[in-house]
Amino acid sequence: SVNIPEGVTEIGQYAFKNCSALTELTIPDSVTELGTSPFNNCTCLAGISVSKNNSAFTDEDGVLFSKDKSRLITYPAGKSDTAYTVPDGVKEILLNAFNGCSSLTSITVPSGVSTIETGAFSGCTGLTSIVIPDGCEIGHKLFMDCSGLTSVTLPAGITSIPDYLFSGCSALTSFNIPESVNDIGDNAFSYCSSLTSVTIPDSVKYIRKYTFRGCSALTSVGIPDTLKEIDNYAFSGCSSLTSFAVPSSVNYIGTKAFENCTGLKEISYPGKDAVNYDAFEGCANVKFTLID
Repeated sequence: SVNIPEGVTEIGQYAFKNCSALTELTIPDSVTELGTSPFNNCTCLAGISVSKNNSAFTDEDGVLFSKDKSRLITYPAGKSDTAYTVPDGVKEILLNAFNGCSSLTSITVPSGVSTIETGAFSGCTGLTSIVIPDGCEIGHKLFMDCSGLTSVTLPAGITSIPDYLFSGCSALTSFNIPESVNDIGDNAFSYCSSLTSVTIPDSVKYIRKYTFRGCSALTSVGIPDTLKEIDNYAFSGCSSLTSFAVPSSVNYIGTKAFENCTGLKEISYPGKDAVNYDAFEGCANVKFTLID
């Protein structure tokens, strides 16, 4: 346990990162500044206590908030509760706020939350489902390595899937990308090893780097006729894909885009010069059909 002494005014970024034996911590009146994710990967930290007279921060049941409780700063990774409801009045869930909270199977996010920052739920391996309220802005890596996640509802009207959003979500079996999305970020679904099908709406023009890399169970991909580019390594290691139809709208297929898609037997694609020579490296059994 750590009692930060009175007189300390700031806890710097990642100050206690990887202190895996730390179980409890007390913040005095004098601390008024916190750096980025000061308690990241403190896997046994069960509670944070804040002096009642602190003007900048407060705690509720061991969870750290800004004084007015508009920002949820840290939910300690060592808490044993299986469910948590973010209190009404919270507007922002900060960077890595729930990172590594493996005991949580359910997190309820109220409609008043307007921002959830990068990595806020990353590494929540017990989390199975979550609903993000409409109008909420979400950051990169939000659900990265949430290996138990099977169901996610994203905000209505969302226009992009941020980088690494579902990377490593190994229990996710299918996902329908909302019609409002026009951009899918790098590594958005990489290593979702149970993902069998995905539907990409007409609004999406680009499949970015590594988007579906390592999705070894992927057998079905709905590709729109409006797609323009399939970037580097986009489907690398998708070994269960047996066929893939590249629409004539595509004018670029990047480096190793289909690398080691060992189950791929049939590719139809437009005969254009902008297909990288190694786009299909490791696809030993594939038959190519050119389309107009």
